[in-house]
Amino acid sequence: MNSGATYTNDRSPSSNVFMDTIPGTENTYESLHANVYTCLDRTAPSNRSTEAKSSAGREYLYRKISLVFVSLWLITLITLIVGMVLHYDQRSAIQREMEVLKNSPSKLIGGTPKVAFAASLANHSETKTIGPYSEAVTVVYTHVITNVGGAYNQSTGIFTVPIRGVYYFSFTAFGWDQRLRISVSLFLNHEFFMSAYDNNPGPGRGATNTITLQLEIGDIIYLKLWADMQLHDNGNLYNTFNGHLLFPI
Repeated sequence: MNSGATYTNDRSPSSNVFMDTIPGTENTYESLHANVYTCLDRTAPSNRSTEAKSSAGREYLYRKISLVFVSLWLITLITLIVGMVLHYDQRSAIQREMEVLKNSPSKLIGGTPKVAFAASLANHSETKTIGPYSEAVTVVYTHVITNVGGAYNQSTGIFTVPIRGVYYFSFTAFGWDQRLRISVSLFLNHEFFMSAYDNNPGPGRGATNTITLQLEIGDIIYLKLWADMQLHDNGNLYNTFNGHLLFPI
């Protein structure tokens, strides 16, 4: 034993050499810390890009939903406006028709409009012959038998529709002269509609016709005698013009 040797608690040289080959704890933590932040920095742009895309997608979806709601709101608003306009027009039409009923002689009687007329070419005490003419003429049935509502004009021979509805008309034609044919035609608003005609040989020719029509307020109905034809009446009311309202619309 060497008396000059001194023993201490210091690490042996071999131990110091071994520890020097291992990175220090402090350096190890610093290295790990640097590596973690390096990784985070490298992945951060990708995360930010994903978040941006997600935000843009949400904004697009929000705009799309908003557009759908706005479109539905506009459609609802337009539907309401159109409905109100149609309702107003219908109500106005009803009010106009009611005003016509109030101001017309054919007023509501017992809740139902009354329109009916019957007229003949001559009365029971006279004999009348009209025609032949060089052109068609309106037949004026001057002898009024019935005129409920006052829609038939005995001065012109024209019936003017006072109420929108369905009407029934009938007319007869009679002629005595065997040399002349007889024919009267019904006109609606100055347009030919139908005729009654007889061309059988011999005196006392007659014809009749009927029609049911849906008419509007202000429509006119009258009869015409064609050119080179003749009508005759001797008090037996052979030539008549009749019409009445079946029901209003």
